[in-house]
Amino acid sequence: MSVAKPISNWIARHLVLRRLRAWIRSLSPYPSLALFSVPVIILEPVKPVAAYLAATGQMVGALTLIVGELLKLVMVERLFSLTRDKLMKIPTFAWAYGKFRQAKARWKLRRHGKPCGH
Repeated sequence: MSVAKPISNWIARHLVLRRLRAWIRSLSPYPSLALFSVPVIILEPVKPVAAYLAATGQMVGALTLIVGELLKLVMVERLFSLTRDKLMKIPTFAWAYGKFRQAKARWKLRRHGKPCGH
């Protein structure tokens, strides 16, 4: 995410797709959540292609995997930034997101050698 977030922010500033953004923001919470399957469906086939390229000795296989996964992360990051408020209206999503944020905060504290307050 440390690589995807700056790319996502750059795209948000430079590639303005107003109609698409307006449509995404007009969706209700559950269709917004379902929209997250689109990048996965579109970019998941990159993995077997990359595996095939790597298995046949082509160095472009690793690059294919990296670019495909980075694109997927960027698309998910953009979708999340557009739909976060609506997604938080889904109780299970809000609960899971809260747990994720807590775990992330604890991990950061431990990484920097500070006590996590158990």
